[in-house]
Amino acid sequence: MGEPARADHALIPRAIGHDDPAYTLGTGELQYEDNYQMLHDNLLDLTHLSYVHENTLGRKSISWGQAQASSSLIPRGVRVQRWLRDTLSASYAPLPDGTRVDQWSAYDLAVPGVFCLKSSGYPVGTAEQFPAKPDGIEPMYPTVTSQAVTPMTETSTIYYYSDGQRTEHMEEERLRRQIELFGVAFREDKAMIEAQQAVINHSPHKTMITLSFDRSVGRFRRLMATLIEDETK
Repeated sequence: MGEPARADHALIPRAIGHDDPAYTLGTGELQYEDNYQMLHDNLLDLTHLSYVHENTLGRKSISWGQAQASSSLIPRGVRVQRWLRDTLSASYAPLPDGTRVDQWSAYDLAVPGVFCLKSSGYPVGTAEQFPAKPDGIEPMYPTVTSQAVTPMTETSTIYYYSDGQRTEHMEEERLRRQIELFGVAFREDKAMIEAQQAVINHSPHKTMITLSFDRSVGRFRRLMATLIEDETK
């Protein structure tokens, strides 16, 4: 995990925490039997929500799989943004069941493995009016999640997460549903990623390759490799 004396607190990515009165959050954790970079890869390509999480976070829609995402480098990390057009709002959103929205989702994955995502719902048609991003527009609701990928060994990782919404929108039952749903989804990830790790363990001399839509994955892996090499010189 590195030398504690060399740690720089100024490099810790900023995330919405429990001391922020504007948001109400719940927390959880889950241990994965795999290399931490497999979780990074999973977080950087959320198209899998439409398939791995079809009945949970994917909301029985292929919106995540179809939406075109933009990817850019940020200091010590990667940023990914996309519109999900005319999609069903989350079951834990402060809206009537069945409400359809244009959802703007933007997240950063920063070294050493801190994932911060904010998803906001807007009236259908907003994405058409503001295709680049919804700057200066008040959303119907925002939800937030912060997740920390924490390696324990070469093939074991603890995944810490918090999820929530703005305090004025949050009710105890809504928060319970949100945390419960995320927990189910992360266990779906666990099954898939641990199966991938088993394949890698079975074929240790084979090298994985990335495709054009793995741009974010490739960028973050290169960034991590460069920083690890610099710190071990």
